[in-house]
Amino acid sequence: MTVYLKASQRLKKIGTEMIGPIEKGMEAAKVAAPPSGVYEGVDLRVIPKYVSFKAAYEVQKTTYQYIVTALLVILFGGLIYNVIYGYYVDKKLRQKEYLLVPSKITGITPATPQVVPDKYAQKAVTDFVSLLGNIHKGNVEENTQILAEHMADNLKVRFLSESQLWIDRVIKEDVLEAVKPRKTQVISDDSGHYDVTVLVDKDTYINNRFAGTFPEVIEMRLVVVNPKDSQRWTLNIEKLSRSTNEDFKRKESVRSGH
Repeated sequence: MTVYLKASQRLKKIGTEMIGPIEKGMEAAKVAAPPSGVYEGVDLRVIPKYVSFKAAYEVQKTTYQYIVTALLVILFGGLIYNVIYGYYVDKKLRQKEYLLVPSKITGITPATPQVVPDKYAQKAVTDFVSLLGNIHKGNVEENTQILAEHMADNLKVRFLSESQLWIDRVIKEDVLEAVKPRKTQVISDDSGHYDVTVLVDKDTYINNRFAGTFPEVIEMRLVVVNPKDSQRWTLNIEKLSRSTNEDFKRKESVRSGH
């Protein structure tokens, strides 16, 4: 009996000694278990924050790209606009109006490079006829030079060359001529050209002696040009002829085919 009790006590002691460490191991395992949200050493709890940050970063990056794209579109649009607008302005400047001085109509006269008022052209014609026909030994050289400044280059060279003999005669013989326009016709077209016909009566004096009155016809073809400092009018003479009434009538007859 005593032996049985001892054996029973020994088994109980062994059971107590064996269960204790196992229970302690389980408690230790509970203490060593990772906290909630951690898997294999990775803290899954920070993932939502990372995803939110990444999304915000992508949104901000996309917004910057939109802004940069919009700025580039505005920049290139502005460059294209400037090119087109510059071309338009340049084209308009070529059609700008000039102020023609002198003008005996309104003080200053607006005009475009291809069009001037008919009255302005008529005033210029009166001035040209006066320079050509009202001469004496004191002004013939100056008048010839002023008139030549309003001529096309090829006509100017020929006019100055052919006028020299006439200038020498006027000075040597003391010739005085004065013209009185009887009728002036100015016909314009859409290209800035004016065909002019002036019927005049020319009074001639030689050495202060009256030599007679002679009817003449002065013909000119004028073209509108840009203003120049050396020119009083903004019209150039492309053609110029001076003939008697008889010669003019014969020339007109040839032109009309009669």
